[in-house]
Formats: sequence, structure tokens, C-alpha cells
Amino acid sequence: MLTHSSTYPVPQHALEAFGDSWTRPTNMVNSGAYNLTNWVINERIDLERNPLYWNDKETVINKTSYVASSNVNAEYNRYRTGEIDITSSFPLEAYDQIKKERPDELITMPSLATYYYLFNTEKAPFNDVRVRKALSYAIDRNIITDIILGQGQIPAYGATPPAINHFEAPKLEWAEMSQDARYQKAKTLLAEAGFTQDNPLEFELVYNTMESHKKLALAVTSMWKRHLPVDVNLANQEWKTFLQKVLQKDFDVARDGWIGDYNEASTFLSYFSSDGMNKTSWGNKDYDHALDQALTVVDPEKRNDYYQEAERIFARDMPAIPLYFYTRSVIKSPKVGGYNIENPNELRYTRNLYITQN
Repeated sequence: MLTHSSTYPVPQHALEAFGDSWTRPTNMVNSGAYNLTNWVINERIDLERNPLYWNDKETVINKTSYVASSNVNAEYNRYRTGEIDITSSFPLEAYDQIKKERPDELITMPSLATYYYLFNTEKAPFNDVRVRKALSYAIDRNIITDIILGQGQIPAYGATPPAINHFEAPKLEWAEMSQDARYQKAKTLLAEAGFTQDNPLEFELVYNTMESHKKLALAVTSMWKRHLPVDVNLANQEWKTFLQKVLQKDFDVARDGWIGDYNEASTFLSYFSSDGMNKTSWGNKDYDHALDQALTVVDPEKRNDYYQEAERIFARDMPAIPLYFYTRSVIKSPKVGGYNIENPNELRYTRNLYITQN
């Protein structure tokens, strides 16, 4: 947990002297390898090497810039012209072409992140587990990962990614079923909940503005409509509006995702605990108890048993639909060395990079 940036020290004297403006380039005092020299919101951050950094002698790059862009096509074009050396923003549909044309520049790594659709379990009919399971079962995750995304993502049937250290997912009955069997089960569950062709399930799926979220929402909606009596309205909202809507529990089903804060299963499972960042309003005492017990166990195997118990309860109650586990794809210029791809949770710091050619 102490590797997370929220535990990094900040200078008390600078906070007291400058208040909220202590992060401006002229005021900031930091203990890192670089000093902030320029910051244009939503445009760029410029850094210069900090000669007072404790390990400055091992730092190679003197200046670096981080640039922001909301247009993946524009960012990819900036990479191709040499303006950007590393980027993770490029059109999804260009992945195969990039892989073919730039095999030595494209890097795809496992990632500690899960993509979800959340249910508002306080709101009928999503307070009915049969409805929640039906919508989850009726999604073919292999189509999502292999055809729609196609960057090595893994179908998700639980909350915790397989790349997590000391974690082995339990065997879940619904995950072992064929997709055709899941379709049939979904129809049965929705019918039992009272939804038929004459009385279809109507709800709104809300997601924040991003082309990849829209593409996925359209695909999932198509699967639902093909196999179930549902009428889904898609709502695309700007980030701040979307976030407020979800936090106020003013939604039916909402897009969500979680990137692990550290490499341990609790960072994913605690998200759905009763006192966690849970936006679904779901709570289960047995689930909470399993996580509490995991925190007190020294033996990794015994701890994994509690995490497996939590995963089984999650699958039984289905407060959210796990869709896939992320991968992280970046395009890196061949001239940039020192980029570590082994640890899925390791941050790649500029201080560890170097340039091999001009």
C-alpha cells in the first residue's frame, strides 16, 4: 500500500505558505527526480531534472514533457511525426495495423484493472438478483475481448484480475457454462422476474464520453436485445456530469472500471465492500466478513481462500457485471530505453528511461 502515490510526502512549509497554489511551478517543492517548470491544464506538463534528487546521478534525461489530448487520432499522428516518444492513446481499430507495421514499437502488457457495468441495486428491478444475473449472462465476453477490443484483454467473470500476485480465482459455475447455456439461463431468469416480450425490461445504460465506451455499449446492447426482451436507452455524458449522476445513485446501469492501487486482491474486492467505494448500494455481511478475515491472515494460501469466498458471493449476488480485464498497450519509440514491462503494477518513471539515439 505504501507504494501508492497517496502516501508520498508533501512539504508542510510550502503548503502553509502557499495553500492550494503550492503546486504552481514557482511554489512547488518536491523530492522527486524532476521539478515542474510549466503546467498548462489539459495541454501539457513540462519537467526539468532536479539536481537535489537523492539519486540524481542515475538520472539520464534532463527534460521531459507530458502532453494531453482527448483525440486519439491526433495523438497517434503526433507519435508518428516524432513529436511524442511514448503514448497509450491510439485508435482501437488501428491496433492490428500498428502491430503489423510497428511490431518493435507496440508493447502489450497485462494490467491490474477490471471493466464493469454497475447496477443500482436500490432501484427496481435491479434489486432483483435474477435481473442482474440475466443481463450479465447474456453478454458474450469472448466477442468483446477477441473481436471488439482485440488487444489481448481477458474475459472477466469475477472482480480480480489474474495478474494479481498470490491470487487464484475460484471456479464459478456460470463461468464454466457455454455461452449458449448462459443465454438460456438469462432468458429463464428474466422470465421468472416477470419480463417477457409483452413486458420488456426497460432501463438506461449511462457511460462517460469516450469512443471506446460507446463502441462497447453498442455491442453489449445489441447482445441484450438479441437474446432478451429488453429496451435499452444509451446515455453518453461528459465526465463531470456522469460522475455526479453515479455518485448520487441517479442511474440504472452505469459504466465503471477499477485500476488497482497496489498488487493485491483486496484493492479490487474491497471496492464492493459495504464501507468501500461501492456505488451499487449492494452490501453483504458474509462478503465483508471474508475480506476482514483476509486482512488478518499471514499465510497467502489461506488469504486466497477468503478472497475466493468473496468472489463466489460476488458471483452469486452479481452487484456489477464484470466484462473484461484490461491490458495496457503503448507505442514506444525504439530510441527510448529502460521501459520496464515485467511488473503489471509498476509505474514507468522518466527517471529510469534513457535515449539510445537522437
